[in-house]
Amino acid sequence: MQHHMKKWVWFGVIVGTAAFFIIGAILLIIFYSVGKAIPGAAKAAFEGVLAIIACYILTAISFKFLRLKVYIYIYIYIYIHVYIYIC
Repeated sequence: MQHHMKKWVWFGVIVGTAAFFIIGAILLIIFYSVGKAIPGAAKAAFEGVLAIIACYILTAISFKFLRLKVYIYIYIYIYIHVYIYIC
C-alpha cells in the first residue's frame, strides 16, 4: 500500500464502522419500538420485510465483492418475480 494513502484507508475504516453502529442502533430502536406497538401477525410480517431487506443488502454486497454485476440484475429480476408470485 502506498504510504500517503494509509490515513485515508483508516479514515474509511473508522467512518464505515461508525456508520454501521449508528444505522444498526437506529434499526434496532425502530424494530423494538414497532414490535411493542403492533400485534403478533403484523410483527411477523415486519420481521419478514426486514429479513428480505437484509438478504438483498448482503447479496448485493457479495456480488459487488465478486464484481459480477451482471448477476445482480439477474438476481433482481428473479427476486421481483418471486415476490410477485408469492403475493
